[in-house]
Amino acid sequence: DSVSAVHDNGREETRWCYQFAPTSSGTALTESYRFLWCPISNRVGELFVPRNHQLRRGLQQTVERIKSAAEGAEREP
Repeated sequence: DSVSAVHDNGREETRWCYQFAPTSSGTALTESYRFLWCPISNRVGELFVPRNHQLRRGLQQTVERIKSAAEGAEREP
């Protein structure tokens, strides 16, 4: 499944994709993203902000949220 980030002008900026695969101990989650477009003003600002660090932190937070939601769903009757 995929989720997209859309800029104020309606243009798609980034598309995240999630793949779930069963494993012997549960489920493996693979998250990837594709950078599609960004306004020039944002690109200039990113020269001073470590985007790689932001992306890795965001990826980790998303995976933790998905894991928490999945584990909560497993406990519900």
